[in-house]
Amino acid sequence: MKYVAGVLIIAFLVAGGVFGAFFLTSGNEIKDPEISRIVEDDYNLETNREQSNVKDSYESLLTQAEDRLAELKTEVKEDLEEESSYLDMYEKYEPAAKKLEEKTDEKFQDLHEQLQQAGEEEKASTLKAQYERQKEEWKKSIVKEMKERL
Repeated sequence: MKYVAGVLIIAFLVAGGVFGAFFLTSGNEIKDPEISRIVEDDYNLETNREQSNVKDSYESLLTQAEDRLAELKTEVKEDLEEESSYLDMYEKYEPAAKKLEEKTDEKFQDLHEQLQQAGEEEKASTLKAQYERQKEEWKKSIVKEMKERL
């Protein structure tokens, strides 16, 4: 009995390692050139450091991020029409979504720091809270759409 339990534990560890290695290594790259273009393109924001322009740059960042999300959603819908498996879809779009979030977070952080350096702590905190709420709304919207399609 101890032998069987030991073999089962080893089998689970090996299977878990193979499974984990597959998902950890395969999920980091974006293979589709159109999706890569959507995610990798730089945001086009004004680089002027005046506080009034930071708010405009913030609004522009949100608009551009929403446009990119809409493009990704269009790509997903096209793939769903081709009857791709959900695992394939996850492997294709999850890294793109992560990369897009990272790039958007980086740009937001630059804007946030500009406000802080200008002594606009309250304005920086307000924008950060708005940004975090917006990100949550985007995520909820995506989850809702996926639930509706299932």
